[in-house]
Amino acid sequence: MKKISLVLALLLIFSLLASCNEGDTPPEVTTTAETTTTATEPLEPKYTVLEYRPYLISTYGNPNRPDDVPNLPDSDTYYESFTNENAAPTLSIKINGIKKTLSYSGSVRNTVSLYTNIDEYDYTDNDFSLSAGVNTITNQVAYVGCYYGDSYYAKKESSNAQELDHLSKSEIAEEFLASKVKNSKAFLEADDSTTEKGTTLFKYVRCINGVETFETFDVEVNKYGDIVSYKNNSGYLGDKEPPSLDEILEMKKYVDEKIAEIFEGYVIDYTATIEYVRLTRLYDGRHAMEFCLWVDSTPYGTYFSSEKASEMIFLFIPIE
Repeated sequence: MKKISLVLALLLIFSLLASCNEGDTPPEVTTTAETTTTATEPLEPKYTVLEYRPYLISTYGNPNRPDDVPNLPDSDTYYESFTNENAAPTLSIKINGIKKTLSYSGSVRNTVSLYTNIDEYDYTDNDFSLSAGVNTITNQVAYVGCYYGDSYYAKKESSNAQELDHLSKSEIAEEFLASKVKNSKAFLEADDSTTEKGTTLFKYVRCINGVETFETFDVEVNKYGDIVSYKNNSGYLGDKEPPSLDEILEMKKYVDEKIAEIFEGYVIDYTATIEYVRLTRLYDGRHAMEFCLWVDSTPYGTYFSSEKASEMIFLFIPIE
């Protein structure tokens, strides 16, 4: 299974849609797409573009940039823990065929995308711990994670098990993925890395008709080929299909217009590079296309300590 980059530009999507139906591995492409300051006529409001900037450019000292963004909550409320009085006290799930009861441990508010609230549940014994998140709108399990403890490692390290090469560990990770999700062929390997513990972490991302989605699956494998942790958030998007290529290209025009609106009047020029486009879910439960852009600009005046400024901007277009 070929690796793909999680950074999908719009031009990359064009090539993927032609070659990567669900379950196919797209070719490796490094092309990036850039938007420029080309003047365009205002578009009819067919799409609503919601804006979120975790690092507002106004924080660098530019007085012409507003301090708030009305369309989506700002970064101050990105991650907030609180108690949900309506949450169920326990959650039962199966791990390796054995039913476990997880206890409610609190709730997290993620106000950017993916979820409105997540009720968190935990379970721990001598060998491993479980964590799970439940969407408070749908009561759907949003993710499940399993993490093995030190006693597990100690038992394995003292054995005479044979150490495996990288390819063998990758095959074990893929087999484990297939045992946990129904549409495993749609999950493409996005990355792998060596952890501080010396294990290998394999990351997969779901691809629908060549379009990247928020759904991911992580598998951690030790040098003996044992699964030592995993995190599964597949199924949250349901059967929702991403827009067609033509629709995504049309959305990009609205993205260009929104970027021009954001930077109009206080920068000399700018270049906005699309880092990735993916199907995700908004904080209010709606599906949306997420456009992540990296913007390099030359601001007016002496508000900045350097001549250039850079900023990551997230734009969301609801599709339902």
